[in-house]
Amino acid sequence: NAHFNVYDNLIIPYAGVSGGLIKNSYRSMTNENPFLRPDAQFVNTNNRFNVFGGLRGNLSSATSYDAGVKYGSYQNMQFFLIDYETDQNRLDNKFKAVYADATLLTVSGSVKYQYKEKIHFTAKGNYYYYHLSYQGYNDKAFHKPNYDLTFSGLYNLKSKILIKADIFVIGSQWALTKEKETGDSITYKPLLLKGIVDCNLGVEYRYSKMLSFFVNFNNIANTRYVRWEKYPTQRFNMMLGLTFVPF
Repeated sequence: NAHFNVYDNLIIPYAGVSGGLIKNSYRSMTNENPFLRPDAQFVNTNNRFNVFGGLRGNLSSATSYDAGVKYGSYQNMQFFLIDYETDQNRLDNKFKAVYADATLLTVSGSVKYQYKEKIHFTAKGNYYYYHLSYQGYNDKAFHKPNYDLTFSGLYNLKSKILIKADIFVIGSQWALTKEKETGDSITYKPLLLKGIVDCNLGVEYRYSKMLSFFVNFNNIANTRYVRWEKYPTQRFNMMLGLTFVPF
């Protein structure tokens, strides 16, 4: 890694090269996709290299930014598909893992604003371009969105009341669905899943260092969307709770 402070932390160009082995396990896979088959095959991903560069710095004493581009090469990058071929999956509702050699171009940017400890705001986004090859499938990056955006805000009132708001935007993504089945033969077709917008709001009251109460409002817009094929998410929901940390 290398960086150079051009002037007083206002403009800092940076660049670097990285890589390594990404260990895939059933736990890491289900953290990403909870609808995975229990006997899913997992193979480690070899990140041959990442080359990246960008600019970061401060726009003011309260505002910072970071914008960059990264290009990486991967062996056995992991993707997920509904398993239509296993007899134990007669409901066609469990996923399997598939692997492909791939390159990934990522363009990212973020802006952060923090006023003392009272107000904190973050806006960040990523655009992804995949180039890959499957054995037996087409060249779609299944269940990998082409972009994502996150807008987060936090208001801290004397460390007693915390108000948090988040907006998540996820671009469209491809799934591979069954078109028809004739005897032992199954034909497939790509299915484009629409983009996602999810808005959440949370309030926390810290009664003491040991005890706090919270209420979270999720999917405030009451939208119905699908992150994983055949699994529509829950619409508006609310959670009440408390946190107790003994010393």
